[in-house]
Amino acid sequence: MATETPERSSAPLIERPSADGRRVRGDRTRQAILAKAVQIASSEGLEGLSIGRLAKELDVSKSGLFAHFGSKTDLQLATIEAAREIFIEEVIWGSRAGPGIGRLLSLTDAWLQYMEREVFVGGCFFAAASAEFDGRPGPVRDSVASMMGEWLLALEAAIQDAQDAGELSKDLDSEALAFEINSLGLGANWAFQLYRDKASFERARSAIHERVSGPAEVLKLQGADLAPLEVEVDEHAARRSLREQIAKLERDLAALFASAYPRRNLEWQVSSPGGPRVLDVGDLEALRDELAARVEDVRSELSDRASVEQQNRDKIEALVSDPAGHKWLRVSNDDIGEPGCKYWHSTPRFGLIGMLMGWWRVKISSGCP
Repeated sequence: MATETPERSSAPLIERPSADGRRVRGDRTRQAILAKAVQIASSEGLEGLSIGRLAKELDVSKSGLFAHFGSKTDLQLATIEAAREIFIEEVIWGSRAGPGIGRLLSLTDAWLQYMEREVFVGGCFFAAASAEFDGRPGPVRDSVASMMGEWLLALEAAIQDAQDAGELSKDLDSEALAFEINSLGLGANWAFQLYRDKASFERARSAIHERVSGPAEVLKLQGADLAPLEVEVDEHAARRSLREQIAKLERDLAALFASAYPRRNLEWQVSSPGGPRVLDVGDLEALRDELAARVEDVRSELSDRASVEQQNRDKIEALVSDPAGHKWLRVSNDDIGEPGCKYWHSTPRFGLIGMLMGWWRVKISSGCP
């Protein structure tokens, strides 16, 4: 008996269009643009896309790109659609067809392999786009949400097929299980992209297989006395993985420190685990988490400062073009994140007389005394 599928999108991924029904998406130039755009967006975000950036990367004119995309939003939406086609080819058609649990596990394995192989240089395109636009209403967010809805529908359909085949319990909530599988995969992508944890996909794969196979096994073992589960932990492997993660985070923090000059008053230190000794797994995990938090805090602070510094650069341009409209305004190198003592200051010529006559000029200092 087929289960009614929750409505999320009018075009579920599992319905493959016929060859005759496929629409040719532009000429070779448009395809080359989108091939480059999906890679940039996966690593730098959809906001990192611009007509100028792509024109430079592809060595073409901006006017040529405008012929294909009239605005940045149009470019972002076309990039999402191009990424969707790649996702379908890699995951949906890359999995094995057939009923039952085998089809579901083949689908999730293809999805994990697509992220593990970094088909997109920044990992899962839609994981990155979801995090970037989840709180920003508009057509770009709607397009990303629609694609993620299609993916969840594909998972639910595979789960329901396994239920119809009698390999999963009818009492199982297909929507909840799809949510769990999606969360495990996105968690593996996050761990791999942030910490380069190569084992994260195998852990996710094992967890999904266990979660999917679990209900059938529970039905067979009802009433049986089960022995406590004993898990053997390879502490050496765990310590090695944690040390690699810590080393990467320290490199990231050092790179941020170098790029921050001459900005001051940023917090760089992390707390010491206390005295010279060999850190255990718990200490290493605590140090890794604190380093990750520090790196994120510094990135956020530098991003905020960069925004303010850009506003101050805009003030300098306005000040130079219209000194009288920005009377007494003073902007220094420190305000724009540059070293030195140089500053721009709107002052009247000839003192009081110039102020009364409206004779204003921009005084630019020569630097530090």
